Amino acid sequence: MKQTSKTLMSAKDLVAKVATRSDLAQKDVKAVLDALGLVVSDQLKHQIDIRLPGLGTLTTQYRAARTQHAFGKTVAIPAKHVPSIRWKQSLKDELASQG
Repeated sequence: MKQTSKTLMSAKDLVAKVATRSDLAQKDVKAVLDALGLVVSDQLKHQIDIRLPGLGTLTTQYRAARTQHAFGKTVAIPAKHVPSIRWKQSLKDELASQG
């Protein structure tokens, strides 16, 4: 598979593209995306998974406490929940076929 350099789409560009595809005003799209961020954050804090149609499922994963040795010292890393996404299989297949 050929490795290509990646670019990052800005939030402004994302809002503009979604507005164009959905026939909504950019201010409305921005408001929805802002609200989505707040809802996702709140739900994941309570370990509630979120299914995003066409993309996948946002979830949390538990990371057990562990120790790490760095620079001659042992550092304790506490247990925590971290955000994760399980991508939809059709999206993974589509990206893989572009190879």
